[in-house]
Amino acid sequence: MIIDVGGKRFISSYFPFVRTDGHEDFDVWNLILSDGSISESSIIVFEPKDVDSELHTNAKWLINEYILEDDDALTPRAIAFKKELMEIFHEQC
Repeated sequence: MIIDVGGKRFISSYFPFVRTDGHEDFDVWNLILSDGSISESSIIVFEPKDVDSELHTNAKWLINEYILEDDDALTPRAIAFKKELMEIFHEQC
């Protein structure tokens, strides 16, 4: 997965999402962390035919809100999550 955010390009070391539940009108996806565990946060996808776009948008948001954010602006829990995300999404030089 390749994500462009703010002029920087990030590449995931693996496909970091898994569908955890399917419903008639939507699917539930979660982030697979580098240790193999599944993130507590869920992504609700209302357009299953356009799931790639939805997951790409979510990955872009995660990178922008955590990886590119200064540690001073994050809580200790958010900093730990940022480190997890940095193991998944690597900035391409």
